[in-house]
Amino acid sequence: MARPTRGVDLLARFANGSLDLTHGALDDLDATPSLTHLRSLLIAAGILPDRDPHVASLEAAIDRALARVEHDDDRRFLTSFARWEVLYKLRRRHARASAITPSTAKNAATTVNEAARFLHALRDQDIELADATQAHVDHWLACGAHARRNVNAFLRWADRQHITVELSVPHLRREIAPRSLDQDQRWHIARRLLSDASIASGDRVAGILVVLYAQPLTRIATLQADHVKDDGNDLHLTLGTTSVLMPQPMADLVRALPHRRQHGTSGQSANAHQWLFPGRNAGHHLHVETIRIRLAALGIRARDTRTAALLQLAAELPPTVIADLLGIHPNTAVKWTKAAGGDWSRYAASRATQAP
Repeated sequence: MARPTRGVDLLARFANGSLDLTHGALDDLDATPSLTHLRSLLIAAGILPDRDPHVASLEAAIDRALARVEHDDDRRFLTSFARWEVLYKLRRRHARASAITPSTAKNAATTVNEAARFLHALRDQDIELADATQAHVDHWLACGAHARRNVNAFLRWADRQHITVELSVPHLRREIAPRSLDQDQRWHIARRLLSDASIASGDRVAGILVVLYAQPLTRIATLQADHVKDDGNDLHLTLGTTSVLMPQPMADLVRALPHRRQHGTSGQSANAHQWLFPGRNAGHHLHVETIRIRLAALGIRARDTRTAALLQLAAELPPTVIADLLGIHPNTAVKWTKAAGGDWSRYAASRATQAP
């Protein structure tokens, strides 16, 4: 008999006592959208304790990975790595109130899964982890998918724990800008977003932040009301570490946010109005993939468009300004400057000579 996961069925089971009102009981059910929505409502109402869904999904992924490990020593190694390295870091990030994105949790789960697969591959050859060599690592990488490279974090951890000799995954050099939108196309998209009132204001703001300000979708999705400073005349939006003045009509578009508000019980949660891009579930922002799909429907390929914006900004501004303005690491800003062919090597020196 299928276990019902519709909201109304779950409420009935809570009422008749056949289902405990706990996160653990809900975790045993199929993770349908209705279940996710109901859980969010119960958290928002204070009936269930708050928890980060991405941390919870990683905990579940770790449990599944450990259940597949048969050898006691391997399970002990994987438990220590998964819980005290991968999960610990994700929890620390959550504790610092830093937004955890679905992709971050997914990458963490992939890291644990690849560690489990590597241990299993060694056991198939009757090899202990402590006896693994770089040749074993290279062979394992050569015979599988690109995801196997995620085992590098496990290998570094094993080395720090003095379980193995120094093993590593060979570094692959990647181009920083593999694809880029033509700049004329980019400006055409920007003009359309700024002028076409038939497009939802939320989609227009998200698109402009990608097209003109090179913002990643993960940051756009987690923008909050307190990132906006509006004195009635000038409106500033905090991007990275810098508060950026929004020109018209962009300022009015930001003032219109959130375009889609949470209603009903979802809208009554304590942080219902926290997000500029609220999602369907109570207290949560819009999913990054939803923003990507909505922009794609407008003909905007987010990654390629952001690349084009970064290349132009990197060609026109010094790396330090780009890092502050866009909220990226200074080293990353330097790499983009090099990719764009910009030369700001004498920028700091020239500023120093101009100082009084």
